[in-house]
Amino acid sequence: MSKLETDVVRPFNPTFYDRYVDDYFSKKRKDEPDQLLDRLNNYHPNIKFTVEENPDHFRDTAFSFGNDSFDCKVYKKPGKLPTHWSSEVPTKWKRNCITGSLHRAKNISTNLDRDIKEIKTTFSNAGYPKKFVSCTIDNFTANNSYEDEPLMGSLMGCIELLLLMSLNLCSLFIVV
Repeated sequence: MSKLETDVVRPFNPTFYDRYVDDYFSKKRKDEPDQLLDRLNNYHPNIKFTVEENPDHFRDTAFSFGNDSFDCKVYKKPGKLPTHWSSEVPTKWKRNCITGSLHRAKNISTNLDRDIKEIKTTFSNAGYPKKFVSCTIDNFTANNSYEDEPLMGSLMGCIELLLLMSLNLCSLFIVV
């Protein structure tokens, strides 16, 4: 993929271009033809790109925007559940699943309280005892104050993506 970037993307010199593994993000005006996509798809017959216009998620961030607001939250694939409580894995791994979800929500979400409720529901549906989930969340919130911290991580990327989308300046390339 780095050879493709050297041969195709750099000479084209897009105003914004970024890659994360096999997901590419580029911006262009919606009323202009997508010349970069054409060049990428003509590079090699076994590599094909598709475009998601106005995507509702990118990587692990789901987002939506209205006239005066935007909202970011953790994106999970539909039907995806964590390891079931009855699984034969150590309890500390199960606790770490919850804690990892909380860290992800803390770094991404514009409404952490909403995401914490979703985490409680998700793990309860996977058979986790409510007291275990509540204690893990209480320990996390006690040790990780989030009211005074600046927005960071994927949330800043989400904000940038939403601004570009609202200006009709973006496309999302996905390798298929």
